[in-house]
Amino acid sequence: MLTDNDYNILRLYRSKNVGIKTFFKLISVFGDCKTAIENIDIFNEKYHKNKEKIIIATKEEIDNEINSCFTVGAKIITYLSKDYPKILKEIKDFPPVLTLIGNLNLFKKPSIAIVGSRNASSNGCNFAKRIARELGENGFGSTSGFASGIDSASHLGALNTGTIAVFGGGIDKIYPRGNEYLYYEIKNKGLLISEFPFGSAPRSENFPSRNRIVSGLSKAVIIIEAGMRSGTIHTARQALEQNRELLVAPGNPYDERCEGCNKLIKEGATVITNYQDVIENINDF
Repeated sequence: MLTDNDYNILRLYRSKNVGIKTFFKLISVFGDCKTAIENIDIFNEKYHKNKEKIIIATKEEIDNEINSCFTVGAKIITYLSKDYPKILKEIKDFPPVLTLIGNLNLFKKPSIAIVGSRNASSNGCNFAKRIARELGENGFGSTSGFASGIDSASHLGALNTGTIAVFGGGIDKIYPRGNEYLYYEIKNKGLLISEFPFGSAPRSENFPSRNRIVSGLSKAVIIIEAGMRSGTIHTARQALEQNRELLVAPGNPYDERCEGCNKLIKEGATVITNYQDVIENINDF
């Protein structure tokens, strides 16, 4: 059950034209979400004059979202909840609201992000699956973005030890569709997360936001196969901005899928070839 304060947080954050920065500015101006909701006309006039008007989400809209989440076994938490992961609050622009399905105790386990190419090689996928499994056997969870390729392989490798999948759409939207089996396996054994409202379609513009959560939940980020202009490279940059350890598997210099990885190594990223390398570098970080 959401507290009254959590309900108001959800209502304010789901309001039209309210992003993370605006959300926290509203709180800084009015002190709490309830007061912000009651005085939104003042905020629109004084602080939002040259921007699109904020329209507060109705109680009916919020109740529908809560009820929809309940039907699939999902839970909504806010950044004030005791269940909200402390490590995620360390990052800039952490999400005020998360929707979750699965084992919330995985937040208590140190996690390593494993990300890489969607169009990954069989060797890359096998390495991701193996290192996720071996890290799990040594007390670490894994986090990734539920995409095809490296992400999916890492989730599969950690199914029995704890994996967290972060979505770029609503918690109910299985994307890619080929991951339907994996979705239900993680739902039963791991943890599914989204910052987006229930029913939201996955969109490419959401993926950078998703990636900041993948790295934000993790002590370190492992990159396995990444092209020069891939979203994975963006995740690597976010990891460094978040002060996360960046660990990179070297790749074939003739494979375009590995160009980004090899460039990161040239720039000083730590090379890893097995799970022991990961544990050693985390302990030294």
